[in-house]
Amino acid sequence: MKNTREVNNIIINYNDFDKKKLNKIVKQFDEKWKEVALYFKNEVDYKKPVINLFNSRAGYVESTTFSYVKNELTGVYKKAKGEAFILVPTGEKDIEKISNLFVHESVHHVIDKIGKDIPEWLNEGMSLYFSKTFEDLGSFNQLELEQSIDFLRRDLPDTTFGMFARCYYHHLSVDYFHKKYGSHKMMKYIKEDFNTEELFGKSQDELNEEFAEHVIKSFEVKNNAELEIKLT
Repeated sequence: MKNTREVNNIIINYNDFDKKKLNKIVKQFDEKWKEVALYFKNEVDYKKPVINLFNSRAGYVESTTFSYVKNELTGVYKKAKGEAFILVPTGEKDIEKISNLFVHESVHHVIDKIGKDIPEWLNEGMSLYFSKTFEDLGSFNQLELEQSIDFLRRDLPDTTFGMFARCYYHHLSVDYFHKKYGSHKMMKYIKEDFNTEELFGKSQDELNEEFAEHVIKSFEVKNNAELEIKLT
């Protein structure tokens, strides 16, 4: 790519992109990323995240090989390359949404550089936790939650809603464990091979049961007798 910009230790590569729009994105992203940097400060050693920014679907598809994507705001972190790829179509004007996506994919980079085989619920959940800027999940739509959990009772198809269900659930779980046990224990959990007995005084199965009970009580999930929640 022709141009490079560095923001708070994040490298942004781009070709033709509206400079005023990019400045607005960068300003919001910079503010959000400071919160993430404070969380991970002195805890993990990671190289600078790299974001490859596109405003055309063709360029994004060529770099990611994701030919199925539509011409809409989307992104992916490619672990093999250690870089994020983000498509921001020319017509996309929601700066808040764009900057949140920048944070999301950059957190994937940080989690990846910790160097452990982190499970999906924790990897995706942490990325959503920060990109939603610590949003209180209690305000989320009740129907969306029940639909998500209903999907989790079955094999999730590779569809947009299937992806949404998983992501929503992972976000909810990370938010709960942060509030219940604190960020310090969550960071140790990420770094120290997920030793639940030592950190939380409970087995992984017991944590699964605890979280399931939280979801049922807090969100009044229907048909809870059939509900089996696992952090996978």
